[in-house]
Amino acid sequence: MPLPTYSAGMAPDQLPIESGSGIWTIDGDSLVNLERFDLGPAIVLVPSEEILLLSVDLPIASARRRLEALPFAIEERIAQPIADIHAALGAELGAQRYLAGVMARERMQRLTELLIASGLGQATVVPDVLGLPLPPPGAWSLDVAGDRALVRAEDGTGFALPRAHLVAAWAASARPRVILYGGAAPEEMAAEAGTYEDAGLAARLTQPALDLRQGRFAAPRRRIAPLWRRVAIVAAAGICAHAAIAGVDTIAVQRIATNRATEMRALVQQVAPSAVIGDDVAASAAEILPASGAGPSGFLPLFVRVGGALKPLGSAIHMHAISYDASAGTMSIEVEAATMEGLQQVGSALTAAGLSAQAGAASQSDGKAAGAFLIRGAA
Repeated sequence: MPLPTYSAGMAPDQLPIESGSGIWTIDGDSLVNLERFDLGPAIVLVPSEEILLLSVDLPIASARRRLEALPFAIEERIAQPIADIHAALGAELGAQRYLAGVMARERMQRLTELLIASGLGQATVVPDVLGLPLPPPGAWSLDVAGDRALVRAEDGTGFALPRAHLVAAWAASARPRVILYGGAAPEEMAAEAGTYEDAGLAARLTQPALDLRQGRFAAPRRRIAPLWRRVAIVAAAGICAHAAIAGVDTIAVQRIATNRATEMRALVQQVAPSAVIGDDVAASAAEILPASGAGPSGFLPLFVRVGGALKPLGSAIHMHAISYDASAGTMSIEVEAATMEGLQQVGSALTAAGLSAQAGAASQSDGKAAGAFLIRGAA
């Protein structure tokens, strides 16, 4: 299924004035709708001609500090002053290497204003080239639509260019293998036909490698509608009820998380049959549920990560209680191990999984060590 082509902007009365779930593209200063669904994320694709995608080394542990350091890390690679650009940080591409997107600040400001005026203030903004799959080493992913070509490179970056310049760019890149996902490639590129794992564009963009809505342009939070609040509370409360049982070991925690994810999928599909739910139910549910500082939408993703981090420790530890502070986005757990060294392994496992784990009070008696940890989603 090829990526969308860009057509004339839609009339003002076609704009999603209230709110919407679906996929839109940008044509100049107009929104063009590609897909709609009753519930799910709102995604706006931006022409990749307007964005510079880079692979950036940022050997910094803190996600917040990585974002702060990003403009300075790319300063010598861009042709504009830092004050004139908007830089956004994306997915990790390798060890301490990240995808970054750079866009003119003024353009990002206009785009944000357009989204808000059109009722899409919560939308994710994604360069359209990221709808292409990441190619294997030594290859390009390619989509050609009319006179326009999109290229995704093996390092996770990508770009758009006129089809007339495609062969020259390919030759300058040492003629990589080309996997074609739409349109017709020049004959000399000997392109192979590619097949999307997820045929639908919505499924491929549920967790994009880069969202430009960051920093001053981040999407505002909004209140959870009553119906979805009930869905979220039922899902989160169900996990809490199981996880708080004394003596639950980490294998059980992982099993509970898996079972609850299945229940969550069924519940969401029952309430919202048209909702787009990816393989990662936790992430999809977080997208479907409107964000709220007081809502429980962050519980399930964090719970699954904690369970996955502690699973390798097996029966060496037992979890006695779990609680979640939605306003702070933190989870507290009480753990029992045979020794104090066992508790230290818990902290190490959480940290190795990219979680921020702050050790609390610990004690040892009757041949057992007990301790508490305060956990956040990012180290």
